[in-house]
Amino acid sequence: MNKTEILTNACESGLNDYFQSGLDKTDLNKVEKITLYDNTDFNNLKWLAEKMKLTLNIRYEKSDGYWEKTKYENGLKAYDEDSDGYWQKMKYNENGLKIYYGNSDGCWEKWGYDENGLKIYYENSNGYWRKWGYDENGLKVYYERSDGYWQKWGYENGLKTYYEDSDGYWQKWGYENGLKTYYEDSKNEKRK
Repeated sequence: MNKTEILTNACESGLNDYFQSGLDKTDLNKVEKITLYDNTDFNNLKWLAEKMKLTLNIRYEKSDGYWEKTKYENGLKAYDEDSDGYWQKMKYNENGLKIYYGNSDGCWEKWGYDENGLKIYYENSNGYWRKWGYDENGLKVYYERSDGYWQKWGYENGLKTYYEDSDGYWQKWGYENGLKTYYEDSKNEKRK
């Protein structure tokens, strides 16, 4: 019996048997495709593929002819499809951050990240977008949306000292020895 057959048998009798069968990640990565006939095992194997960062094609079939298949690449869901014709596709950057999502309904989403992995851009098929900006310490200093709304933050020694948004609301903070000693906002609220 080869590794695919062993894993198939383990999944058909319940994934609990997988843990008793002595297979490890190396064995599972040798399996290219597996077909299951139990929805619980299908969902459990998808969870296992994510947790063990497997590259695996999983197919679930029901007796009425309905099927679903999911493809994982290094534990990241890359593709879903079912017999009704619905599909989803995901792409990731080299750090495992999602950069693209698309589906058979024509909807899509895209994400962009800076060199530190911080999200700097998002857009979707409806024309909606968002942008983020960060300082050299990775603290968010700017946020903007396609509807014109924006926010800005200011920091001193890593402590938030200022906030404002496009609605005209603002906040100020003051500190002594790293402890907050002052707060004021545009609604005339002051605290010491």
